[in-house]
Amino acid sequence: TKNGAGFTLIELIVVLGIIVLLLAIILPNYKIGGQQLALQRSANKLAQDIRRTQEMAMSMKEYECPSGSLKGYFITLLKVYSKENYYLYARCEGTDSLRETLSLESGVEIKELAYYRASQWIILGESAPLYIDFTPPNPNITIRSDESIEQARITLSLKDDSTRTKVVKLNKAGLIEIE
Repeated sequence: TKNGAGFTLIELIVVLGIIVLLLAIILPNYKIGGQQLALQRSANKLAQDIRRTQEMAMSMKEYECPSGSLKGYFITLLKVYSKENYYLYARCEGTDSLRETLSLESGVEIKELAYYRASQWIILGESAPLYIDFTPPNPNITIRSDESIEQARITLSLKDDSTRTKVVKLNKAGLIEIE
């Protein structure tokens, strides 16, 4: 308009160009941030599930075993079977009984399983399971059915970018840390 009360076409194009530029910068980072958040949540959930299993063993939470009496609880991780799930079992006299299938968030998988023994980390192969066993009343923690193993390490990664990882470590004393 002649009195200058409106916007010119050039001003509108400049403003739209700035908005498009900002969106082009922000949207790719938004997706990466969402994936990082999913990875962090999965690591926290895994640590929480390990703590919950430990508490179930300490309290000897009631579970109806198909055969015999309840001896404790354990979590098993096995990459060859599933990179997105891990399993909570009740250790019953004579047999183990699957209690829950637990899942990582979408887009997150188990990258590596390892344990620490004799001053070195030993990385497990695709078909080698990692067991974290809690036997009451303390509960005694056994990793891979071997009393000499001091720590376990579970590395989670994004499916789309395996360089983005979170590590959950557990020692025989029950201390869980996320790196």
